[in-house]
Amino acid sequence: MKKQFYEFGRNLGLAFQIQDDLLDIYGDIKVFGKIPGGDIISNKKTFLLVKAFELASYDQHKKLQEQFALKEFDPETKVKTVIDLYDQLNIKDVTETLANDYISIAFNLLDKIGAVKERKNELAQITCSLIGRNK
Repeated sequence: MKKQFYEFGRNLGLAFQIQDDLLDIYGDIKVFGKIPGGDIISNKKTFLLVKAFELASYDQHKKLQEQFALKEFDPETKVKTVIDLYDQLNIKDVTETLANDYISIAFNLLDKIGAVKERKNELAQITCSLIGRNK
């Protein structure tokens, strides 16, 4: 049972981090409370960036490398350029699909854990509040 709880938490954590990366780019500023693209501006290696490099054509790959190599740049232009590339590569949908896959795995593991139903329900409610977040 310990391993199942570990795997539940690992899959939930991966889903949460992927969603966090996604919200940084595509989150609603009114809900998220900050300007989208902070990870791009600070050159963070997020799932979205790694997946974009994986899916990019030669020219798209080159443009991404150029953006993340810039020492001086206009943040708004950099964010727009990178998001345009993400949109061309359908990164938002790919990322949402992966996060949902991790969430499904986590809930399947939770169902299989031999614990009191009420405790599992409490854990499921906490999980839903984490994964259903908008900010």
